[in-house]
Amino acid sequence: MKPNPRRVAQRYAAATTPKDVHALADELDISWDNDPGFMSWTKKVTGKEHLDDMSEKELRGVMSAMKSDPPKKTAKKNYSLPDFQLAAKALDKAVTDAYLEAHSLKAMWDSFEEIPPKQYKIYKQILSVASILQKARDQSYQSYMDLKQYR
Repeated sequence: MKPNPRRVAQRYAAATTPKDVHALADELDISWDNDPGFMSWTKKVTGKEHLDDMSEKELRGVMSAMKSDPPKKTAKKNYSLPDFQLAAKALDKAVTDAYLEAHSLKAMWDSFEEIPPKQYKIYKQILSVASILQKARDQSYQSYMDLKQYR
């Protein structure tokens, strides 16, 4: 059963937050989450792509336009193997950079002769984060290598 746009409009007449816009979009079956077509459409409507950057008045304008002239559905992008390989490489770099930052922070703590007792809990948290990031780094690298093998 398709929602009645008039009833939906009445229910959301006072809505002025991005969350309310998302709810209305969901009810009207409009794709909005990281949807380039939706962001392009909101830019045409308000001059801004991102709902978080909009005033309440602009958000109300988006909601009104969604009911009267909704954005066209955008076709799903067909990703190719190079797209996945590039994304896996970027992920591996980001995780590696995060691991190296955590490792550098640990090294800063290790330069103390003794870690002050009040800060020991923080030091242990850094060790935990570094350990988690090392595992993530190993997995992201393996994913990148696995995808790189394909031609």
